[in-house]
Amino acid sequence: MTVSAPVKIFALAGVLAAVVLGGGMMFLGGGVEAEPAAIVLPKKATAVPALPTKPAATPKPAAAKPKPKPVAAKPKPVQKPAKPVRAPLIAANGLPYRVVSTLRRENVVVLALWGSGGKIDRLALDEAAAGAAAAGVGFVPLNVLQSNREAEALTLKLGVVLRAPTVLFFTGSGDLALRLDGFRDRETVAQAALDALR
Repeated sequence: MTVSAPVKIFALAGVLAAVVLGGGMMFLGGGVEAEPAAIVLPKKATAVPALPTKPAATPKPAAAKPKPKPVAAKPKPVQKPAKPVRAPLIAANGLPYRVVSTLRRENVVVLALWGSGGKIDRLALDEAAAGAAAAGVGFVPLNVLQSNREAEALTLKLGVVLRAPTVLFFTGSGDLALRLDGFRDRETVAQAALDALR
């Protein structure tokens, strides 16, 4: 096959342009990297060897702001219920504490001893309470069976064996002003309380 002169000149000009262009690239870029040649495999080959390639740079996700952790409320310390303060049964002067604490508010206290269980015992307690109220003085009931420690303290303090029903009259100093043994009606109790006030 013969090639015409214009085609030869065109081909020669193309080669020359490629050489000039390649030299310029080498001068500007510091050299031309050779591209790997394409590998043509025969049709029988089934596996294609992998070419080393530079992995594509994956964009870094923007740093997410950390979510603030919920602050758990500190549990309040459990407070133990305060133990009720028990007043002593017997005061330092030997009297039942109930009598002493009532004497702090009243000038005279009527102390009614009861607890034998009879009808007259309960009636004597009610009459002593009514007589103390009529005289405007303090009143403390004392069941000698249920409050035996207080009854024993009274026996030691007064130096006598006390029986129920009995009505005792104490003045503000804690001294025994009068003792009425047995059943007494409200008028008798009120008059005795007024006498102890004088």
